[in-house]
Amino acid sequence: ATPQYTVTIRTAGNGTGTVNISGGTYYEGDQIQLIATPASNSDFIGWSDGSMDNPRLLTVTEDLNLTATFALRTYALAVRATEGGTVNAEVNGRYEYGSYVNLVAEPAEHYHFLGWSDGATAASRYVFIKQDTTLVAQFEIDSHTIIFRDEDGSVLDSISCAYGIKPVSSVTPVKEADVQYTYTFAGWTPEITAVTGDATYTATYTATLNSYPITWLNADSSLIDVTEVAYGAMPVHADAEKAATAQYTYIFKGWTPALSEVTGAATYKAEFDSIVNLYTVTFVDSNDSVLSVQQVLAGQAAELPAEPQHEGYRFVQWTIIEGSGSLDSVMSDLTVKATYEEILYTVYCFDQLDNSLIAELSVREGTAAQLPEPPVHEGYIFVEWQVSGEGDLNNVRSNIIVWATYRSEQEGIDGVQTDRVQGTKVLRDGVIYILRNGETYTLTGKKL
Repeated sequence: ATPQYTVTIRTAGNGTGTVNISGGTYYEGDQIQLIATPASNSDFIGWSDGSMDNPRLLTVTEDLNLTATFALRTYALAVRATEGGTVNAEVNGRYEYGSYVNLVAEPAEHYHFLGWSDGATAASRYVFIKQDTTLVAQFEIDSHTIIFRDEDGSVLDSISCAYGIKPVSSVTPVKEADVQYTYTFAGWTPEITAVTGDATYTATYTATLNSYPITWLNADSSLIDVTEVAYGAMPVHADAEKAATAQYTYIFKGWTPALSEVTGAATYKAEFDSIVNLYTVTFVDSNDSVLSVQQVLAGQAAELPAEPQHEGYRFVQWTIIEGSGSLDSVMSDLTVKATYEEILYTVYCFDQLDNSLIAELSVREGTAAQLPEPPVHEGYIFVEWQVSGEGDLNNVRSNIIVWATYRSEQEGIDGVQTDRVQGTKVLRDGVIYILRNGETYTLTGKKL
């Protein structure tokens, strides 16, 4: 028969746990699977025969007593403090599940305890160990109430500020300008220092004298200048100028309204007296000799002098050669010159032999005609120039017809007489005609 054996399974240790079987009677060679299961707060640490296997497969060969040992779990405790205090950090270490550890937080001077990182608020407390635990004792520096007031005592800002910190207001004080001054925030009184307790500070201001724009206008309201002048000061400006016109010169008279001490923006307009301009009108002859000098008020007419007379010239007009405008309404200094045109007459020079027109001479009245060279005719000798009708070639004062006369080198040959005229030239209404045998011809030979 197969031998039988007794197997006994127990648990031990300060922890708790179970094994899937508690023992029994088994035949030799039977196999048993053992499973040790620790409680949530314990750990399986081994079998009494030194094996650590779990689960474990066991073959029965003899009576067997086995003990599964369970130990309570241990957990790490770490405590520390933020700036501003201490904690009993000597308690840091590992503790068995279920242990109670006393923690004590102590604030430094000018700090106070806020609480623990897990939300607990008591500075001294016990912590139950059931897991790895890290706790931070939190401290905060003491704060004080700082009040910032305006110079009239009204509260501008109220803040809580930590001990040792220099307080800063989020408000920049502003004081409204008045007509005389503009105010700029200058700082707080007393001087701000690091916080040691509740404190009050009052705003101070620097007053700056206001300046105002003073506008200066011409008489036509066009802008001369804009100047800045301090409140209470008397505004001043250089005299305005107004460009003279052809008729008037302007003298600065003053400003309107009358200048007064500055109390705000103001506008002043220039005033002028007007003086009628006086111009010099000089009349000169064609050779620039002065005929007359006159002083004429602007806009008035100049008095014309007598027209100069020159032989051979006819006076045409007075011509302005310097200045501009009109003699009927003088608006500038003028130089006026007498202008002339020549009195010209025509001297017609004809050839006696062929009645051809040799030249037309334009001669100024009272001067001598410069006659051309007479034509040369073969077999004839030029005798002289003969005036037809009245006229003086040395003192021309009318239109004149003059003939180049010839004599034959052999007088009487072919019946040609030295005084023979091939027709008589006459001047009628500025046109020359030829009279021959009782008939009238033009110079081109056309019979009229």
